[in-house]
Amino acid sequence: MKVLLIAEYIAPVNAIASIRWTKISKYLVLHHQASIDLLTNEKNFSGKKLLSENYSVDPTLMQDVSNFQKAYLVRDGAKLKIFHGIHNFLRYAKNISSNKWEKDRKNRKNSEFVSPKNGSRDTRGILSCIRRSLNQAVDESIYGRACHAIGDCSQYDVVISSYGPRWTHRVAAEIKKKNPSIIWVADYRDSLVYSDATDTEDNRSFAKKTTHNADCVISVSKGVSDLLFLDPLQRREIVTNGFDPDDVLFRKKRHRSNKFEITYTGTLHDEGDARRDLTPLFRALVDLVDGGVVCCDDIVVRYAGGTEGIFFRQASCFPDIPVESVGLVSRDRAMEMQSTASLLIFSNWNTSLQKGGITGKLFEYLTSGVPIVGVSSGDSPNSEAKKIIEKSGAGFCYEEASDLMDYPRLIDFVRESYTQWKNRGLTSCRVDSSYVSKFSYPVIANQVAGILCTLSRSKENTL
Repeated sequence: MKVLLIAEYIAPVNAIASIRWTKISKYLVLHHQASIDLLTNEKNFSGKKLLSENYSVDPTLMQDVSNFQKAYLVRDGAKLKIFHGIHNFLRYAKNISSNKWEKDRKNRKNSEFVSPKNGSRDTRGILSCIRRSLNQAVDESIYGRACHAIGDCSQYDVVISSYGPRWTHRVAAEIKKKNPSIIWVADYRDSLVYSDATDTEDNRSFAKKTTHNADCVISVSKGVSDLLFLDPLQRREIVTNGFDPDDVLFRKKRHRSNKFEITYTGTLHDEGDARRDLTPLFRALVDLVDGGVVCCDDIVVRYAGGTEGIFFRQASCFPDIPVESVGLVSRDRAMEMQSTASLLIFSNWNTSLQKGGITGKLFEYLTSGVPIVGVSSGDSPNSEAKKIIEKSGAGFCYEEASDLMDYPRLIDFVRESYTQWKNRGLTSCRVDSSYVSKFSYPVIANQVAGILCTLSRSKENTL
């Protein structure tokens, strides 16, 4: 089977979004004799440049690059370089603001700390609007150049496009239009609508307008699928994120630690109801310290990721709790931090608007052997994250929607984990390996291969 994969986030880009199709492709090649070519945008890995989109390399994905037979690269044009320059300047300004937050937090005591003024929030909102407009301009430019770069696609049996960003599906739609016999699978690892701010007519209609000719639309969860607002007759499937069993080789053996390390690796989010909010955990730590159960000198909350400004803003209301940030790190370094942690934090939202979104980070955590403390914001209980964390035996998930019941359980879980660390210098959990194994990428690739075979037979029967 000859496949063209269209994706922006793919090996060796250091982003959790890169893992999904890198690993599915790996096992389609290894176990199902697929031949896969890649269409992606040009990336700069050689240090920071003002007029280019700058990426870092994930060493754990380098060997997976060889699974692609050929790569078509969408080169940056002059217009695109200007957009990248403006985007990088805004990112630089945002980082300066983040550093100021941490300096204020360290220099002021709890009683003196002043929350950000509304003007600061307004400024962040304006900058977010500018960044969204720039992203749209970048997407339009890449789409136009990609359509010219790909050329004839008649040699492919299947084209798979993965959102986001939008240009991937738009290019796939053009290929399908010119080659109706090609099987097109449109993948959504994220939804366009996830908050009040993103609940626009343009976002609601994108999937229906752009991917209506896809032979199948696959989504990472039912919650994401529901928010695509597809035609009821559109064929759709749920294909979750997962983990690669081979990645366990990158993990270091766990050792006793002289600190009770509570670690979050990945992106935080703060947009209306769409919040990855760690404050309930900070609140629990303060209550345990004030109650004399936990010694403040024993603990540290560590962050690794590209949104440390949000992390410091959330921590700012609890200045007595020690925190550290190492910024954005490579995935092997993040996995090393996970292995040395006493607790791993997974955070997401579950609202009446969006339910069931699960990032690949949770499945990465499941291979660590470290207990997971989940924090789910939003007005809807019984999130998919809670189901997976607790059914797997990996830990406990607090939900804002069930605060009266869950907050005491959160206190108990952290206290028990701290006591275990105090007694042994190490924490542990008993994970149900048979349950977790169904989220392995070899199993997920089998599912995708089955979908492709079914679509192929259906196509043959209609000819």
